[in-house]
Amino acid sequence: MESPRHYLAIVRPDNLRRLVESGFNFYALSSRAMPVKTADYIVLYKSRDGEPRRKSTPGIVGLFKVTGEPHEVNRGPLSLMFPMQVPWQAIMACTDHPLPIAPLVPSLKMFPNKKNYGSALQGSMKKLTPGDYDIIASAFNQHLAALDTAHNLTT
Repeated sequence: MESPRHYLAIVRPDNLRRLVESGFNFYALSSRAMPVKTADYIVLYKSRDGEPRRKSTPGIVGLFKVTGEPHEVNRGPLSLMFPMQVPWQAIMACTDHPLPIAPLVPSLKMFPNKKNYGSALQGSMKKLTPGDYDIIASAFNQHLAALDTAHNLTT
């Protein structure tokens, strides 16, 4: 049996809103995306808005497990850019308070250039090592716990 693979999916804030509105039950893929399969893991990274007047905090917004094979979609205007969908299930997600990636950069192998790591966040999907996935998953879990603690202190 093949081991699960790990990916970093980069999504723009407007597409993230569409994912949230859809119930987060699938991820739309371009035809050039990595060959995602059932049981793979995807870390979802929200990129910056391209517009300087908008303030959008980039960072990790969720960890997902792929629950089925990608399939072609032929409906809606997004299907032209993203003709494939892959069903997934959230493991952890928090779109309102992304985990900044900058503090993780020194520990992640996906960034060969630690000073200019932003260039590695171009595109739609990047392959992650299992070790990089574990580092991100642990940091995201701690991030969510800290948010929950902060929320509990204010209520």
